[in-house]
Amino acid sequence: MSQPQITLIEEPPSESVLFKYLKRPAMGVAARALKQMHGRFLDEVQLFNAECVTDYEGPVLWLPKHETSLDFFLLYHWMDLPSQPDIRIVKRKPRLDSLSGIGEWVLDHILLWPFIVEVGRASQGDTKNERDAERTKIDNQRKLAAIAEKYHHGVHAIMWPEGTTSTDGTIYPIKAGCYYASVLRGDSGIETVAFAPIGLTVDLLSGRRLSSGKNSHLIFVNFSRPFLYEPVQRRPNESNGEYIRADVEHHTRRIREAYIDLNVYTAAQLGGEYLVRLAQEKGKQRLTLDNLCALVSIRAEAVSKLPNTAVDYALGSKEGLMGRVENMFGFLHRFGYMEDGVLNSERVLFSPDPKKVNFKQQNPLLFCANRLHDVMDRRFEVAQIMQGTYDLCRSVTFQI
Repeated sequence: MSQPQITLIEEPPSESVLFKYLKRPAMGVAARALKQMHGRFLDEVQLFNAECVTDYEGPVLWLPKHETSLDFFLLYHWMDLPSQPDIRIVKRKPRLDSLSGIGEWVLDHILLWPFIVEVGRASQGDTKNERDAERTKIDNQRKLAAIAEKYHHGVHAIMWPEGTTSTDGTIYPIKAGCYYASVLRGDSGIETVAFAPIGLTVDLLSGRRLSSGKNSHLIFVNFSRPFLYEPVQRRPNESNGEYIRADVEHHTRRIREAYIDLNVYTAAQLGGEYLVRLAQEKGKQRLTLDNLCALVSIRAEAVSKLPNTAVDYALGSKEGLMGRVENMFGFLHRFGYMEDGVLNSERVLFSPDPKKVNFKQQNPLLFCANRLHDVMDRRFEVAQIMQGTYDLCRSVTFQI
């Protein structure tokens, strides 16, 4: 049985006059500024199912998957959507010990200041001592309580869950913060806020080549329709603490499954998974650009016919697909995955500890392939397509 949905209060939320009249113009300024900066770092951003943002009545907790430091660029797309809802952005305070952290702080406090709610880092070595950590926790609880109050006035929130960034491409379970932001326990009982995971998929191999030699990121944003969380059934004689832990685990698993379902199939995934299979075979493997184009084309066409799937729009045309695969093929040669058309199996399968190094930088090909492996584990029909197309295309890949 689902918990009652949060009740709306007709009176508008209390806001300062300055905030009330500046927040909309500020949103427009922020959107235009982010849009101008966007092209310097990204090749393109594609949106899927954006209509889900505007057709739900009542507040929603939006949960984009945290993928890269460039995730904030999706905000300008949000701000450009027609009739987009009033929103508060809940995010961690940036670290000021790096240039990127200082840049993030500037964006937060100049472009996005009417919408940002910063929460502190109470762990991960970011606090001086236990007392400082406890103060941070209390301050975070106060800010989340203020967000919960705005829910009653129809204000939405957007939060990047912790726990999904430092991975090998696999989608890890998120931490519990967004559970407590969507399942509200108060004196009047329990209320639930609809939540909507937003899938973020990154292609690190198939964008245009930058002056650094790397390829620009392709970001794919896949919105889901908001829904109310169905809590787990309480077992007999289960304590409150035990029940909440079980409910949090169920909630985080539900969001992880949604992130996997919201994956967007990219050239890096479809081609990278094939290369990983080749690298696991004995002997040196030779691969041509035409081989890789044929493989990606067959796989993209097959998965696009499945229900509830999203595929990089560029893979739907011959020119777009060729451009993506050519960019990827050049990347593979520049960064040691291939040499003179021969696959470097050791480089392809190199798997450092994602908790110690940035896996996306160390092995972006395996990162993208591992994301597709997550989907294959959850969707049998996708695994069948990958196996069948591997067997088919293996006949045109020559072993030396």
